[in-house]
Amino acid sequence: MADVRDGLRRTVARVRSIADPMVPRGRVRGAAGCGGGDFVRIGDDFFALFRRAGLEPAHDVLDVGCGFGRMARPMVGWLQGSYEGFDVAPEPIEWCRSRIERRNPNFGFTLLDVANDVYNPDGGASAASISFPYGDDAFDFAVLTSVFTHLVAAELRRYLDELSRVVRAGGTVFATYFLLDPDVELALREGRAWRPMPDVETDPELGEYRLADRSAPSEAVAYRRDAVEAAHSSRGLEVEAVWPGAWSGRAGGITAHDVVVSRVRAATR
Repeated sequence: MADVRDGLRRTVARVRSIADPMVPRGRVRGAAGCGGGDFVRIGDDFFALFRRAGLEPAHDVLDVGCGFGRMARPMVGWLQGSYEGFDVAPEPIEWCRSRIERRNPNFGFTLLDVANDVYNPDGGASAASISFPYGDDAFDFAVLTSVFTHLVAAELRRYLDELSRVVRAGGTVFATYFLLDPDVELALREGRAWRPMPDVETDPELGEYRLADRSAPSEAVAYRRDAVEAAHSSRGLEVEAVWPGAWSGRAGGITAHDVVVSRVRAATR
């Protein structure tokens, strides 16, 4: 009987997603090369994590690498503050503007022509030197899901600089990573991680970090946990929690990736 109930729930969820104008079909997402997996379930699960990390209806939210609005969708009708999302891929931004922004005036979506091996290989600007298109202290809560997992060290450092600028004192940065520690390094050596990271690079601030494929660095990037925490802290982003993910073969991971939750120190303003 439990299997029957689970099957009915999945069927109802599929029907609802088909009827939902804020859910892109799989072929649309696939053509743009982003947004795999169960769009609705993943968005809803992350929304619950955002709220656990302190997201409130009155907050102004920044969604870095917003894609097709997977994180925006569950906030529609709940968020009373503003939402701004940006991405480097044009198709998702066009879709979000037509399906979400047009119906919800407190939601906005911006295209940044930034080069990325995976999502925008012909982009004009370097991610290592861009400025986010927002003023200082503009947001209470910033989310980056599957963004730092695709940025090499110089790009990661720049994004952290910009986050420390645009997020208000006391605000939150919620970011997913592939984090390395001794247990994860052992899992990688033993082949237990579902995302191998065979190639090693070095950065002056972040030290050694790993790539899934040196020929396409943005495919997947992993950083040492201690280096990430230090990089956040040096910019006034004090790490409050690290929630391990399942990518390295850990049992009970909270998401596929690891999650880092930071608060912006008032002293940085």
